[in-house]
Amino acid sequence: MDAQQKETLLWFVDFANLDLETIKPGEKAKLLVEAKDSLWPPMEAWGKLILRQKPPSWMKIPPKASQGYWEIIRSSQKAVIEALEENITASVPPNDPHEKAIPLITFGYDKMFWAVARGYKFPYKIQFTPITKRQDQYLRLTIFMLLAGCPEHTVRWCIGCNKFFLNPTNREKQFCSAKCLWRVNAERKRKELKENHPQEYEAYLEKQRDTMKRYYDKKTKKKVNPNVKIAPRKKARTIDKDS
Repeated sequence: MDAQQKETLLWFVDFANLDLETIKPGEKAKLLVEAKDSLWPPMEAWGKLILRQKPPSWMKIPPKASQGYWEIIRSSQKAVIEALEENITASVPPNDPHEKAIPLITFGYDKMFWAVARGYKFPYKIQFTPITKRQDQYLRLTIFMLLAGCPEHTVRWCIGCNKFFLNPTNREKQFCSAKCLWRVNAERKRKELKENHPQEYEAYLEKQRDTMKRYYDKKTKKKVNPNVKIAPRKKARTIDKDS
């Protein structure tokens, strides 16, 4: 996977993880700018060749400040999520280890624009972009073209934070980061101790409280004043079940 391919795939993964309902103004402004280059074909790259045929209506980009532009971003995110989920589902091995499932994914499109470029001391280079009937088909096809030749675990779903993540390495991963791995393992440990070892669970919680208190003290002194006096933490009250 080259750098440009990785960067483009990472943009689609981050786009799929965005919460468009609670997106911050700064992130929304950035998305409005980046969406033009990612959700529509690069029309400027084809020059006069693009004028020989009439493009589909969805390829006409509305003004960024319009509500229609934002609605297209919403619908495009749904198409991107479906494409990423389809890639993850297709890579799941079949129940029978002797069988190998080969998923067939079809796209309906009318034609392809293409251009031939030749430069000084460079061979001919053919460029093409798919022109589909709908934008969701274009996005799905774009993502699968980016994934062509990549390992089946290139895009995965983190079981820690429930978000997509890009895994360009050669090994399988279940977590997007070490932080998610630590959080899931800590939660499993707490659950096991709580169910099977109540006394150890209380000691574990007390240790965690002390750790968080030291972290809070260090953060407060760094932010406020190194000489600030912080009250000691009160021990948690335990209820005697026999009383």
